[in-house]
Amino acid sequence: MSEESADRSKEAPAAKGVPEAPEKSRARFRWGAVGLALLVAAVAFLAYQNIGNVPVRAFWWEFSLPLVVVIVATSILTLVIQILLSLVARWRRHRWRHDLKRAVRNRRRKRQK
Repeated sequence: MSEESADRSKEAPAAKGVPEAPEKSRARFRWGAVGLALLVAAVAFLAYQNIGNVPVRAFWWEFSLPLVVVIVATSILTLVIQILLSLVARWRRHRWRHDLKRAVRNRRRKRQK
């Protein structure tokens, strides 16, 4: 094997579906954990400063809750909505790719006939 082909094999891009390097995965997890910890600390700090009861009106209900509960519940609800929206976007991307692959496959079949 020549030196040139050996260099090309080292530079070959990673195949699709191959998991990323453990170092990258750990670094991404670490930064995600740091970001989540900062968010939780900020919400906890705000919640601690706002302990008093507040009136809550939602649709036809009206009740009083501690502001801490309102802040935490709103944060959790926002997180759930964000996750659901990202899942919908991911599903649409997956569907688009699937449709595109099917169209390419059909065109190749037609060309072969």
